[in-house]
Amino acid sequence: MKTIGEILKNARENKGFSIDQAADETNISREFIEALENESFDIFPAETYLIGFLKNYSIFLELDPDKAVGMYRSYMLSLEPTPIEELIGPKRGVVARRYLIWIVLAMFAAFMGFFGAPWLIGVIGQARVGRTATVKTSDVNLPPRELRPELPFWEGVVHPSDIVILKDSAGAVGGPETGELRLVIDEDGERLRIDGVERGEWLMRLGEEIHVPNSDGKPAWRIYLKDIGLIGGGAVIEIQEIVSAEGDLLSGSTRLPGGGNEEKIQILREGAITPEPFVLNIVFQDFCLFRYQVDSEKAVEAYYSEGDSIRLDANLGVTIWGSNAGAVNAKIEEEELDLGRNGEVFVHVVSWIIDENQGTNSLFSAPIW
Repeated sequence: MKTIGEILKNARENKGFSIDQAADETNISREFIEALENESFDIFPAETYLIGFLKNYSIFLELDPDKAVGMYRSYMLSLEPTPIEELIGPKRGVVARRYLIWIVLAMFAAFMGFFGAPWLIGVIGQARVGRTATVKTSDVNLPPRELRPELPFWEGVVHPSDIVILKDSAGAVGGPETGELRLVIDEDGERLRIDGVERGEWLMRLGEEIHVPNSDGKPAWRIYLKDIGLIGGGAVIEIQEIVSAEGDLLSGSTRLPGGGNEEKIQILREGAITPEPFVLNIVFQDFCLFRYQVDSEKAVEAYYSEGDSIRLDANLGVTIWGSNAGAVNAKIEEEELDLGRNGEVFVHVVSWIIDENQGTNSLFSAPIW
């Protein structure tokens, strides 16, 4: 049976396309096409982007995208190791010992039925009481913890009722102490619930991420759900600080992401007395997995094709994610945003900042990942 990588490669070759030609036609970079055909799935930044590229590439090759994703998931499940007992079977003598155990149990049952039934009933009753007490003890929820992640990057296990405390550099009152944001963790079936009180509430599935705003409404932390459904409840999350303490755009206290991206910052408006509503118009020139979050509203994610367009009306800021920067044409009025090259995964923020020295606001656009 052919693997997903072989099917993709054969379909491309049957159409007479080289990898470079396929990259040009799909706007998916060569390295990602090679990774799909070679099943080198670990080079993708997240499974969400992998699935987006796989669907886009399958549609280009006139394959069923849902079937392709199903084959990928089956492949990943096949990598899980089979228990050694299932591979080698029972050891010699195990079958014989099983029969001997059943014979001994039958003789014991006959003996107890004649001599010790009342005693056995009492022992079973005491065992049930003890087991019930044990179960009740184990059902008690773990005591809530207060976690203070060490940023700019942190990975750890969280349990229901845990409180994750983030230092809000914008100086909001998000908890009992000034400048803290308290996020309450809970589970909702297969989803992780994060309650940020006045900042909003988010439900996350495995492999999803959210951007949590600071008190100024600007995306400040990226939270990624890496695993969920741990024994005893809980999940593994990553928290990345996307508003750095370095790299001021203006001389005020509002910060921009550092990391060498300062030259890619675009100033779209300057000198506003107060932040003004703005419109971000987006036109798709090819297939793209695209996600956006306007102000502090819930993030929206969908697949878009060539010719699709959306309009985003914002008051403070917009964060956008995409699987193919070359497929997205984004403009505010006549100013076009520089999101990146064909096939690149991008995360971008458009937001107002304040220059406290001048007392004015500026609208900027910058990559944050």
